[in-house]
Amino acid sequence: MDCHPFMKRKLEEGWSFFKLKIGIKHRLEEARAAIEIRRHLGAGVALHRSGAIQGGNIKTIKMGGIAPTVHAMSVCGALGLNINLAGKVAESSIAAAAIVQLGCLAPNLDWGLNITNHYLAEDVTDAPLLIEHGTVRRPRGPGLGVAVSEAKVKRLRLT
Repeated sequence: MDCHPFMKRKLEEGWSFFKLKIGIKHRLEEARAAIEIRRHLGAGVALHRSGAIQGGNIKTIKMGGIAPTVHAMSVCGALGLNINLAGKVAESSIAAAAIVQLGCLAPNLDWGLNITNHYLAEDVTDAPLLIEHGTVRRPRGPGLGVAVSEAKVKRLRLT
């Protein structure tokens, strides 16, 4: 894959957090650099200052939870970086609800918010989060806003 000499050099140096993202909405000519934030906020700041990145891909599972995710979003917001917020592929509506709630705190979601509970054959809630016309509503119930179906958990539990 051809890429900008700066990006190629950094990739060759083994910067594991530096990823080349290609193609947005089938427009492969619009390659852009992004950071996988995780433990590399300092490096992300340096890449931003050098003009090498335009945003961060923040994954709650890789960040290690809610507080580090909020911190990473704050850093991106302070730097004016675009944010993509995601969980893990095929998470339940419980995890998806957490992502949506976090998204409401994000300074921006210019690169999107990705939930994937709709890929599950069955969810552990009676009312899974729905994506309609590219939008998801913030759950309004107590806690994360979704109610776990104890019957479904019991039936789906691996023993």
